[in-house]
Amino acid sequence: DLTAACSIAENIRQAIEQLDINQEQDTHQEQNGLHVTVSIGVSSFSPQLASIENLLQRADENLYQAKSRGKNQVVS
Repeated sequence: DLTAACSIAENIRQAIEQLDINQEQDTHQEQNGLHVTVSIGVSSFSPQLASIENLLQRADENLYQAKSRGKNQVVS
């Protein structure tokens, strides 16, 4: 269901946001942290969507809505 999908997506978003990714730079082995976030669009199948293509289109629309709202969030 949509509520469960949003909960899972939010857990994934939070896990990615909390990742500590280090990059080695130069030959001195210095490490710089890289902060990564993710925007996720969620949709669930319903008779109104009628097809997988419509389901994916709705999820894609929700993804772009998440990005336009400031990124790093889940939109359904």
